[in-house]
Amino acid sequence: MEGLQNLTTSRSKLQTAHSVTTASGERIQAIGKGDLFSVLAAHDKHPDSQFLSTTEIRNIKVGKAVILPGILKRFGGLFKIAV
Repeated sequence: MEGLQNLTTSRSKLQTAHSVTTASGERIQAIGKGDLFSVLAAHDKHPDSQFLSTTEIRNIKVGKAVILPGILKRFGGLFKIAV
């Protein structure tokens, strides 16, 4: 998730512990709050970034490094960040 912090437009740490439920029902610890991730914001902050999309993969690359891998099932709706 470290790479994601440089892609959001604004964020702050939470003062108290807080958990959230993922789309799969798993509870995870929130590390902060801020704007939703935006591919366009990633491009603004990293002009050499690329968003690659197929029927099963969504990746954000900066240079040659994939900093945000994403996966989805074909015809399955929203994609899941694979971190």
